[in-house]
Amino acid sequence: RLLATALASFLAVHGSRLTVLDLAGAPLGRELPALLTPIVSALHTCRTRELQWLGLNGCHLGDRGLTLLLPWLAGADNAVPRLEALALAWNGLADVRLVEALLRARARLCFERRAAPLRLLDLSGNPRLGNPMLAAPGKVAAPPSARQHE
Repeated sequence: RLLATALASFLAVHGSRLTVLDLAGAPLGRELPALLTPIVSALHTCRTRELQWLGLNGCHLGDRGLTLLLPWLAGADNAVPRLEALALAWNGLADVRLVEALLRARARLCFERRAAPLRLLDLSGNPRLGNPMLAAPGKVAAPPSARQHE
């Protein structure tokens, strides 16, 4: 809760001027209602129109977390028109339809000249993404730094 409160306060003060926001490793998806939901709400209200790079690697978002972020990342209100890099590695993503929806919506905004094209989309470390054979609800692959080397 303290993380969500601190981040929401930071975004309220600095959000409109942010060009880079790196939250890598923050356990945002572990408690969606307590952490990610208030942060998404703060992102919606703080006018992050200058944001160019968003790092969410290893945040345990899962498909539910990405679903919460989609309206902000690629919604009709175009909250982040300058976003060029989005890092979603090691988040336990499995539903490729969510990534497709993100890319289609961003492509539409680009076509309408309302958004910059994504130049970087990092989906590494999501082995279940698009692979129904590996889909196991609730499982998140550990990032390389958390795995032991043999």
